[in-house]
Amino acid sequence: MSKLLTTRDYKNILIQESPVIDVRAPVEFVTGAFPGAVNLPLMFDEERKKIGICYKQQGREAAIGLGYKIVSGENQKTKIQNWLQFIREHNQPVYLTCYRGGLRSQISHQWIAENQAEVIRFEKGYKDYRQWSVSETQKYFLENRLLVLTGPTGSGKTDFLRAVKNYPTLDLEKLANHRGSAFGSMVRPQPSQSDFENHILKSILLSTADSQIESTLRPLLVEDESRVIGSLHLTEELFQNIRSQPVIFLETDFESRVKNIFNEYITEAVRETQLDQLLDKYQQNIIKISKRLGSQRALEIGGLLKNAQSADFSEHCGWIERLLSWYYDPLYNDSLIRRRVPFQFKGNAQAIQDFLLAK
Repeated sequence: MSKLLTTRDYKNILIQESPVIDVRAPVEFVTGAFPGAVNLPLMFDEERKKIGICYKQQGREAAIGLGYKIVSGENQKTKIQNWLQFIREHNQPVYLTCYRGGLRSQISHQWIAENQAEVIRFEKGYKDYRQWSVSETQKYFLENRLLVLTGPTGSGKTDFLRAVKNYPTLDLEKLANHRGSAFGSMVRPQPSQSDFENHILKSILLSTADSQIESTLRPLLVEDESRVIGSLHLTEELFQNIRSQPVIFLETDFESRVKNIFNEYITEAVRETQLDQLLDKYQQNIIKISKRLGSQRALEIGGLLKNAQSADFSEHCGWIERLLSWYYDPLYNDSLIRRRVPFQFKGNAQAIQDFLLAK
């Protein structure tokens, strides 16, 4: 029989991007999980629900007995085979967790060992990892200053962040699966708040792990974000860190900004959804911001958007130009004035790249 190993070495598991099996029910898994974990549950949602009812009505021993009865026979064999197949597919240590490191992961761990395979169980489960993750993230943002990249909508901040070479970055919009604006929602839903925060820590660790000595001297480069990104919010420590720093301003001409918005909101977006559905969503977004825009301007933008029948730039530049001029730019400029933001550098993408590498 394989040795029943346990661990709480979350940092190295994240950095090494090790495979993790989460045996919690799907309804639990979707609320937050170890980054990259695969959900291969010991009990599915309905099975877990039956055991929960039994626990309330008859107590712990009866619930455990029912659990063994439900997860037996072919049901047990199928779940064990799913775990074994996952383990065979990975030529490296595989980890196992439930919520508290309790009975579910212990049983799964034992059954896997009885089948001559090996996993390393999270000693105290996802709950303990989550507490550690929150603590480590808070500590990082309290002890390390960030470099903050700013610029008006369409200036290419996100593209720059993803293309910058030899410098550690933190791409919050990618982790949030949202473009961070009124028109920024994606087809694929946003993660849970817990998953968003969990992946922030993983991104920090990966960004600083490649060149540990050098990167500790270099603050992470992050985009200037508001407190919320779609339905998700930044932790207080992260948000205050961003807002307390002088900013690097990405200079981009207006024509390029219009083209950037077209590429992002139309060209890239139609790869995920039909154009008519996309434009219908944008019409709804215009309605949501019509109070700030003013009714006449909202009608004009909506009319131009309605006339756009293809994914050709010429049909979309009019409403994009007005959206930038009438909505996004005033919001951005007002924010800079209100916050009294100090600048530490201004320049185009190449100049900023040179500035970063010279730091």
